[in-house]
Amino acid sequence: MTDSRTSRSRLSESGRILYLAMPIARQKGDSPRRPSATDAKLQRWIDLVAALLSRHYGATFEELRECVPAYRAARSRAAVERMFERDKEELRTLGFPILQENKVDESVYVLRARNLYLPRLVVGRSPAPIGRAGYRAIGTVSFEPDEIDVLFRAALAVKTLGGPALAADATSALQKLTHDIDLPLEQLEPATALPGAELVAAAVMRDLGSALLRRKRVRFTYHSFSSGTVRKREVEPYGLFFMQNHWYLAAYDTEAKAVRNFRLSRMADVEVARGARPDYTVPSGFDLRRHARSREAWELGEEQPQEMLVKFVARSGAARAAAQFGEPVPARGAGVRRFYVRRLDPFVRWILSLGGDAIPLEPSSLVAAYRAAIERTLSIYDTTARGIRR
Repeated sequence: MTDSRTSRSRLSESGRILYLAMPIARQKGDSPRRPSATDAKLQRWIDLVAALLSRHYGATFEELRECVPAYRAARSRAAVERMFERDKEELRTLGFPILQENKVDESVYVLRARNLYLPRLVVGRSPAPIGRAGYRAIGTVSFEPDEIDVLFRAALAVKTLGGPALAADATSALQKLTHDIDLPLEQLEPATALPGAELVAAAVMRDLGSALLRRKRVRFTYHSFSSGTVRKREVEPYGLFFMQNHWYLAAYDTEAKAVRNFRLSRMADVEVARGARPDYTVPSGFDLRRHARSREAWELGEEQPQEMLVKFVARSGAARAAAQFGEPVPARGAGVRRFYVRRLDPFVRWILSLGGDAIPLEPSSLVAAYRAAIERTLSIYDTTARGIRR
């Protein structure tokens, strides 16, 4: 008999979902109920996977038809074939690597245990294989102690990013790691919270994720920071990304007729359009990673961009590279560049990081914010200096 701890840790994520989705056994005294279509499909999947795993050299369609009760009970061969093809493709989508090997006169379907179960995680030198029967094929993945430490720190850091779905996934990953290597999860040091990270409502993240998967339009109430207005927006979601401690939705704004970035923390009353059919298609040329990386921090957001002028007074490599982000303004002389800014604070911090190689010119709000940032910075260092002299 295989140890339950070992077998449980070997289940793939898809297998784990399939297992948890099984109908709960009816308790004594409960009234009988007719199985739903979902229950029947899950039972059929389980029977099919069990039949494939029990045969080391695969099974033909006729053999599977005899082993799976739902197939055996079907009225016609054509109906069974359609059912089997749907089940096979859906299981493959879930992560079950069902192979089809063509023999001389028929096809054989194979599901090998070593391709289905997750490897065992160990720290240090890999021990001898454990278990019996089908578990002999399960391999191990060895980690050094410092590698495990990096994995833990990375997973704990993910939990601080403000996304409930990511936090749940990180917790699940930590639980699986600690299960195999016998390290209690409660003994891990908590990660330091990411400064300034905003907490996004779980319902907002969940609804937007669903809309992205199903390509459905979304309506929500949005608070525009620059104008101070709160109004309804309707968009076609293209993707979610995390930048500068904030979660953003890249989406096509149906009113503005352009792609905009919306901060999730400013959304409320998210409504996903109903219906099974997709409402739109994402343009083939749109790349979310490139879209996110092509935006500087001051360009993110849905606010109306403001034109701002900056003069670059040095020819250092950093200054020349920074100047390329803006547009030249020949009428204002050499070194003056025009920027379109949606968020003032990150833009001011960026200019400040250039160490005097760039000086803001217009508008007056930019100049005032820049001077205030310098004063705040000087006051911090002045206080530190006074503390050292004492």
